[in-house]
Amino acid sequence: MIAMRDRLFTELGHSPVLVGIASFAVTLMLIAAGGTPIA
Repeated sequence: MIAMRDRLFTELGHSPVLVGIASFAVTLMLIAAGGTPIA
């Protein structure tokens, strides 16, 4: 999951807004999966 988030950061690095949305979505997925989100 963290690797996926980092990949999103790389691919969307030109758009801070999209990066924020992607990070938020990944965090929600981690919570839904019962994992502990890592800021």
